[in-house]
Amino acid sequence: NLVQLSVMSLGISLIFLTIAIPIQLNGAWVTIAWAAEAVVLIWISFTLRMWQMRIFSLVAFSILSLRLIALETEVTIEDFQAILNHRMLAFSSGILAFYVAVYIAKIHYASLMNWEKQKLLPGLLLTANALSLLIISLEMITLIDANIANFSASTANHIKSLGLSLLWAIYASILIIIGIIRKVRLIRLAGLILLTIPIIKLFI
Repeated sequence: NLVQLSVMSLGISLIFLTIAIPIQLNGAWVTIAWAAEAVVLIWISFTLRMWQMRIFSLVAFSILSLRLIALETEVTIEDFQAILNHRMLAFSSGILAFYVAVYIAKIHYASLMNWEKQKLLPGLLLTANALSLLIISLEMITLIDANIANFSASTANHIKSLGLSLLWAIYASILIIIGIIRKVRLIRLAGLILLTIPIIKLFI
């Protein structure tokens, strides 16, 4: 029917758009473009009341996540600047896209299907937090490596190990506090699980 034809045509257009992004752009701008596409898709899905578009949005978010982890984690240590670097730009845009998608989905919560309420929202939140923890951990490690001339190798490793434990503990504590204030069990549980990692690491 006409609706199926429209969805199919739109899907084909989105495939070509996704392919065109890395051809026309490069570096962090590819990540930013995919982040924008993912958000626009989830917004369109509610505006046009087409749940199928959220499937395309999830594909875009998956591509975005894979690109961030596989291609955007490396930086040049020699001229490294904390926060003011292409990696932070790419991760910030990607993480923001996840949180905007969560916000849009919550506004239209009544329109979500059961599986989306149980898996889509928690999945988006979990990925956003995982990427946030990853980027701040990477920034801290790279910052220490960039100034490694001021430390011995063993001292630098100890600083990184202690710094990561402290960073994860603080992040976990923030999640637990937010979960208590917002009365969201999933956030509290995620914070508690994350908190066990530096505790186990400390004992080991």
